[in-house]
Amino acid sequence: MLYSFRFFSVALMALVAGGSPLAFGQVRSAASTAQPETTIQVKGGFVTAIKDVELAAKEAGVLSEVIAKPGDEVAAGDLLGKMDDADAMIRVEAAKAELEVAVTQAESQAEIIAAKHMEGVAKAEYETSVNIRNRNPDAISETQLRRDELQWRRSIAQGEVAKMEHTMHGKTVLVKAAQLKAAENELSKRQLKSSVSGIVEDIFKDEGEWVALGERVARVVQMDRLRVVGFVQAKYGHQDDVIGRQVQISVVLPNRTEVLKTVGTVDYVSPVVANNEYRIHCDIDNVQDPRTGRWMINPGVRADLQINMAQPAVSRNKVDVRESR
Repeated sequence: MLYSFRFFSVALMALVAGGSPLAFGQVRSAASTAQPETTIQVKGGFVTAIKDVELAAKEAGVLSEVIAKPGDEVAAGDLLGKMDDADAMIRVEAAKAELEVAVTQAESQAEIIAAKHMEGVAKAEYETSVNIRNRNPDAISETQLRRDELQWRRSIAQGEVAKMEHTMHGKTVLVKAAQLKAAENELSKRQLKSSVSGIVEDIFKDEGEWVALGERVARVVQMDRLRVVGFVQAKYGHQDDVIGRQVQISVVLPNRTEVLKTVGTVDYVSPVVANNEYRIHCDIDNVQDPRTGRWMINPGVRADLQINMAQPAVSRNKVDVRESR
């Protein structure tokens, strides 16, 4: 009875919606087979930096040297400036000297060789005492014989101690090497190195200024690869349909007289829909002006996107053409 009532309720709802139970299924089928947009136009996008890094001081101290200046192009690992590192350098030199001493001790076999010689001498003296006593019991007393034997046994033990100390010298090398590494790490904390390749956007401190731990000193912006951000209206396509699609990107250059066109893919789609639209990302390769060598696409400029829903994504972004607006 309960099953019949539920079936009747579903059938009644279907009749109200479409006139028959089949009409409900037919409506769903029609909705699921609706043709998607072949292209999606995204206006008002913009270019932003993928990596925009503010480098902070890892140790508090006086900024003793500023090497880079705004506008310099640097590679990851390049030295931009240094904190006062006199004490850190002394600790590194001391740690190097201690490591050298430890290595010399570990490589030396002198103690082991000396112990072997002592063992040989002591054994020979004991055997001589035994032979003399065997020939003439009154020539060597029992006490002297035991003393010679003890000296021989002690030399054997001293040989083992020498071997153990040699092993410990090897362990000491590892300890001193770790101490040197720690001292070098402390020194490196006083060196301000760029973590990314890009353009020095700003230097926030001057030479001689005190810098607190964690305080920013320089800003570096990656320029060889940038990110285009746009917002797609949800009615034009679901996120799963947009991700990985080929995109034609038109970047408006700062002089506003030229448009740089490039092809990319939708690398990221936000799962959040706000105001009936969601955010997409497309990372692109920048291009340098052949005359000046300067990067042509700058973070902050406007970009329009055209998403191709009919073709699969390309595997790599590539700048195609440059044309006048």
